[in-house]
This record gives sequence, C-alpha cells and structure tokens, in this order.
Amino acid sequence: MKKTNPFFIVSIAIFIIAFSAANAATYTVINTNDSGAGSLREAIIQANGNPGLDNIDFAIPLADPNYSNWTGTGDFWWKITLASNLPDITEDLDIDGLSQSTNIADSNPGVVGTGGTVGVDAIALPQYEKLEIEIDGNDLTEPIRIAGDASNVLIEGICIFNSGGDAILTRGGTGTGYEIRKCFIGVRADGSEPAAGFKNESAGVRANWSAGMSSNITTVDECYIGYNGHSGVIGSRNDEDNPTPPYIGATIIAEYNEVFENGWNSDSQDGIDGNGADNIIRYNLCYDNKSLINNAGSGGGIEIGGYSDLDNLSNNIVENNTCYGNQNHGIVLMRRPTGDEVIKNVVYGNYGPGILVTNRHYFDPVFLVHTYTRYDKITQNSTYDNVGLGIDLCHVEWDDYLNGDEVTFNNDIKIDINANEDMDFPVITEALLTGNSLSLTGYIGTAPDQVLFADSRVEFFISSFDGVIDPNPGVSNDVYPYHGEGKTYLGFLTSDANGNFAGNLDVTGFGLGVGDWITSTATDPAFNTSEFGENKEIDIPSPVVLSSFTADYTDGSPNIIWSTQSETNNIGWNIYRGEDDEDFQNDLVIRINNLMIPGSGTTSTPTDYNYQDNYDVIENNTYWYWLESRSNSGQTTIYGPIPLTIPDSENEDFFPNTLLHSNFPNPLTKTNNFTTTIGFEIKEGETAKLSIFNAKGQLIETRSFTSGIYNEVWEASTYSSGIYFYRLESKSYLKTKRMLLIK
Repeated sequence: MKKTNPFFIVSIAIFIIAFSAANAATYTVINTNDSGAGSLREAIIQANGNPGLDNIDFAIPLADPNYSNWTGTGDFWWKITLASNLPDITEDLDIDGLSQSTNIADSNPGVVGTGGTVGVDAIALPQYEKLEIEIDGNDLTEPIRIAGDASNVLIEGICIFNSGGDAILTRGGTGTGYEIRKCFIGVRADGSEPAAGFKNESAGVRANWSAGMSSNITTVDECYIGYNGHSGVIGSRNDEDNPTPPYIGATIIAEYNEVFENGWNSDSQDGIDGNGADNIIRYNLCYDNKSLINNAGSGGGIEIGGYSDLDNLSNNIVENNTCYGNQNHGIVLMRRPTGDEVIKNVVYGNYGPGILVTNRHYFDPVFLVHTYTRYDKITQNSTYDNVGLGIDLCHVEWDDYLNGDEVTFNNDIKIDINANEDMDFPVITEALLTGNSLSLTGYIGTAPDQVLFADSRVEFFISSFDGVIDPNPGVSNDVYPYHGEGKTYLGFLTSDANGNFAGNLDVTGFGLGVGDWITSTATDPAFNTSEFGENKEIDIPSPVVLSSFTADYTDGSPNIIWSTQSETNNIGWNIYRGEDDEDFQNDLVIRINNLMIPGSGTTSTPTDYNYQDNYDVIENNTYWYWLESRSNSGQTTIYGPIPLTIPDSENEDFFPNTLLHSNFPNPLTKTNNFTTTIGFEIKEGETAKLSIFNAKGQLIETRSFTSGIYNEVWEASTYSSGIYFYRLESKSYLKTKRMLLIK
C-alpha cells in the first residue's frame, strides 16, 4: 500500500487542469461518474479540444462510492461504469491509470501472470501489477476508441471488461503511434475471470485500417489479456463488411503480453491476429485460446493472415513467443502472407499442428485473387507434443484443414500456389556421433542430386520422438520412424549445387548420445521452409568398413563369405541364421558360430573371411544370414540379411526357382567403395538377364546368366548419385528392386 497524497485529498471536489508552456494540459479524473466534471468522459472531451499532447491522470478518493472489493478477493479498486461509449480520442493524449496508485493508494497490491520466460531465447516475461482503475464497458460496442487524426496516444494502466464489442479500437485517420501498455483487457482488475455475461464480446484490442488513413501502427505491450470473445489483439482491414481498395490491414506490435482463453465467441480468430504488413509479434505467452465454431484458422495462439483480399501481408515477424494448449494450431500463416519470419518460438501441446502454413484456398472466388502463401521462413523454433505435425504445409481448400493435411511427401517440384511452394524436406541418410561432433549426410527431395534444392539451409534438431511412441497421434498418413517435431535446434548445413548436404555440427552441451533421434527442415534461397523430415536415429561410426558379404552352398554346407576394407578395434564376428528376412528383428534367429570368430583388431589392409554353417538345412529352402561385428568398446554393428537357397542334393545343379534378392549394402557410399552385391537365383533350364537402370529409366548396364545361384557385384564409382533400379528377367520371372547411390 502506497501513502496517500494529501494534495489530492483536498482537491477531490474540483477538476484539476495544469497547463504547460506549449498549451498541453493535464486533466485529473477525481470521480467514477460516467460524465460531468471530474469524470473520465469530461477529461477526454477537454483533451480533444486542446491542441498538443495532453495527459489524463487519476486521483479518485477512497470515499468514492465505486471504490470497493468488487470480486471478494480482499483487494479494492475503483470502477467506472459507462452509460455510453467514451468520446473518440482525436488528439494526442496520455491516459495514465497507474497514477491512481501514486496519487491516492496502491489499494490492489500484488501481481498476476505466469512470469518465467518465453521463446527459445528464454526472454523474461513480466508479471503484471494489479490495477486500481477499472472500466466496466456495460455491454457497449466500442467503449474506448482512438479516431480522427490523433497521434502519440498512450493508454496505460487501465482495466476494461464487459464490452459488447471491441473493448479498445484504434481507427485513426492520418495519425500514428497508438500504444496500449500495462493494461488488463478482458479480465478484472485483480486478474480474475469476469462472471458469465460480463466478458468482452469481441476483440480486446482491435487496430483497424480505415479508408483514407495513412497508417495505423498500434503497439500493445506488457498487457494481461484474457477471456475476450474474439482475438485478444487483432490488426484488421479497413471496412470488414464493405472493403474498398486498397485492401490494407493495420499493423500491430505486440510484445511481453500474456494472452489466454480468447476466442470463445468467434469462428475465425486467435490469441493474437496480425492481418497486415510489418507486424511484430514477439515475447508473448499465448495459451488456451479457442473458438466457438471450429473453423479453419481459428482457435490458435498466433495468426498472420486471415483475409485473402489484403494486399500487404508481408514482412511480419513472429519471434520468441511461447504458444501452448491452444484449441487448434500454435501459429498459423494463412491466405497470402509472404516474406514472413517465424523465429525461435516454443510451440507445444497444441491440439493441431504446431506451425501451420496454408493458402486456405487456391483461388478466392469473391475477390478473384490467388492466395499465395510462400517465402515464409520458419527457423530455429522448438516444437513438440502437438497433436498435428510440428510444421504442416497445408493445401486443403476452404475450411477442411483444422488439423492440417498431414505429411506432404516430397515430389521434387515446386508449386507456386501451394504453401511455401511445396518445399521438399531433407532426408538424413547418416547421422554419426564421434565425441561432440555430429557427422551428417543426406539430400533434399526424393533422391540425391536435385539441383532444384541447391544452396538450401538445412536445419537440424533434436527430435521429440522417443523411438517408440508416435509423436503426432493426429497424423494418419505417417509411419515409423515418423516425421519429426524439432524440439532443440542444433545447427545447420547448406546444401551443395545438387541439393545434397554433408558436414559436421559441434553438439557440445546438448547432451546428445547414440540412440537419440534428430529431424530436419530445409529452407530454399527464397525462404520457403519445408515440413520436418523423417526422424533419424544417431549412431556412431562403425569400426568396420565392410566391402562384401555373400553366401554360397559348397561341399554340402552353406558357406558365408565376407571381406572388409578396414577394421578398428574389431575383436570379432557372430553370424546369425533365420528362415525369414525379418527373423532377426523378431528374435527368431540362431547363432551358427559357437565361439566368436576372431576379427583383425585394427588394420587398414583388406581382409577376407569365410565360415561354414554346420547346422542342418532343408533342400530347396531359403535361409537368411546376418553378420555382426563387435569392437573392444562393446559396440556392435549388424549387416545383412543375405539369402541362400539350398539346392537339391541329388542334383546340386538343379535350382527350382528364379528369385531376385535385395542388394547389399544399400545405399552405396564411399565407405563401401560405391559397390554392392546383388543376389539372385535362376532355375534349371532358364537363362536370365540382370539389368541396371537410372532414375530416368535409361538402361545403363545389362548382364546375362544361365541356371544357378549368383552374388553379382556392381561397382558404381563412375555414376552420379541417385536412385537406381535393378531388374532380373527370364521367360517365367520379372522383378525390379531399387538401390541408392550417395556420393
């Protein structure tokens, strides 16, 4: 409680006016009356009639009849109940509600709000001092409005609730520079929820661009904003019912606000809505916002967009906010926002996508414009535990995308009318951890060497995926290991001229370990950001570089043959056999060696191995073999499987089936000298042709074979990275499989 100022005790019966040398004046509100001398209404009327920057402060005495414990909490404040909308503010003005606690008493002490930090950068979020001056909007449509040519208008330290429309509306002419600071909007002066029937029916703060205006830039900062029927804060176009060119939206700057449980009376709005250009929405906490009617683009934390006819949805910044628990998305960019940045936000636990990017519809049939949403950079955010995808590029028309349209799979093209031009996501082919260095390789698109994705920024994140549970249960077209949500940003690489990437990140301090999962996004030079790619499990470099792994049937027994290019601390080998190519992962294999087969320790010299399988086999059956290496540190690496069909003992040259097996290794990389072994069988009495095709379907190699079992080595060092197909064809058999070459 602050001390009472005796000057104002003796002055409560008069309306105090103090003039400055420049004719600016200070008008002091000394009662809670709706009108008349000493009222807030009269102070605004007087200020509107006086040129220059005026001030309104408050010194309402404790004896005022509307000084009370209004919610039964034990704290007291002054309530002004309006009989009609306050006069439009048409001159420069500073309304200082905080002056009441200085001039009379801090009768409502303490703070409300979550506090703590917001955003990836952990920006300190203030708590909010409870207020002494409360305005009951009394179900009026626009109780506080800035209009005309007013500039430099500041409304500070005021609480407003129970408005029948927008509680505070900024809708000037040629004026600029409106600020709402340290206000309670939609809540009571002690921060509590108004009773049913006493909440603001529409927006808490609406900045509206009107015909003839030169600009409308409204700043809302350090405010506690909740329970409003529409958005907590919104920037709107000129006349929503009858828009006239130019189709422009007001600009809002929203910083350090706590925005919650808004939208209960809306079908299209969110916690904070920026429907214009140059909006800055940062350092806010937005949670539990909702929608009465569950339309697309509603019930989220933050929205950029909203009107397909707007001409200036660009250069918006959404930075270092935290959005959680919202009814649909955390953040949405919808219908024509271009050139926007979504940076370092923490977006989690929302009941739709974390970040939704959508055109809503490709062509607006009302305003006859294409609704492009592109060039929107989404970078270094933290997304996790959302029901939908972490980032969803959505192309579903009209209102059918409440939870996004799920995974948009790579297609190696860009489509300008689609969200962020359908930018393809990265594919991580290798993630190897050595100490604090994470080695990464991969490509953008469906295959390596996609020049369309050259010079793209590939960002890497620790994924929220735990390796078991689907991280996005609302996504039906995703399969294990699922498309990730990036929880912790690690760093980035830049793709080369062919859309491939390779490099190392220093991950010191991230606590990253083998078995953790990572994911990634790609952003092209035009700033189109993709969805997250598939999760990739982190491994450590194998102590063995295996150059070949085959099996044949010799002298009545299976013989397993393998070669290494190099070995590091390799103490030995184990060989496992099953009757199906999934037996190893299902723990249905047997180990055919009783003792570990000795390795070569550490050597850079190629080494050849073979081992005979002495377990019983059945003629004409196919068996599958896995090879396991084991290092001094206990690291194990599994290779395979490879198949072997046992011939008829009466005629070992008789082969009952023609069959093409999967090649090994796949993909072909530098570590295996760009070579792979293709296993196949050709039945008795047939010849067959093995053919290799590139991704365009062009034949690049072909070889012919007679009846028998083969393990054919294909060496691809002279070919470019990409997808290749191998096909086995005989008069009774035709089968094609795919392999990947990465350089």
